[in-house]
Amino acid sequence: MDEGKTESSSEKTLSSLFDEALLEYEKICNCDLPTNSSEIQYKIKKCMTMLEDCTRMVSMANIFSSNEHVDEIATNNVKYFLLPILLGYLTLKVTHGDRLELIQTADIYFRDFLKRCKAYSITDVEVEDEKEGEAASTSTSQSMVPPNRPPFDIGKIEFW
Repeated sequence: MDEGKTESSSEKTLSSLFDEALLEYEKICNCDLPTNSSEIQYKIKKCMTMLEDCTRMVSMANIFSSNEHVDEIATNNVKYFLLPILLGYLTLKVTHGDRLELIQTADIYFRDFLKRCKAYSITDVEVEDEKEGEAASTSTSQSMVPPNRPPFDIGKIEFW
């Protein structure tokens, strides 16, 4: 999909949607209203939806490839590396819902961001796989889950 073309007048290009979402993100970060206000929560959900749409578009357009180096990525596309970190940050700002699930979802976003940076040789930070870290934190996370409730399992989220 060429990000310079729109498929219809109601659809936005990937770049314009990302730029709009980033502007919303900045407004959320710079707002003086309490995070739990209905206005901010609405803006967070709206921004997350836009960023999730961008993530789907990046995936469909095959903008990133596992056999590329950061030097091979078009300059205009480097900004899409931020998608998981932005989504992780906004997920932590959501005040309605199961807090443990929100934290685990944000953790997946953050791990994906770090793994992507390592895969593209942006950093050499080793990111522990969720399953490896699970054994060490099982007792802690299990104690946070109410007795009648199974532990949360979000599965694997693919960004691209």
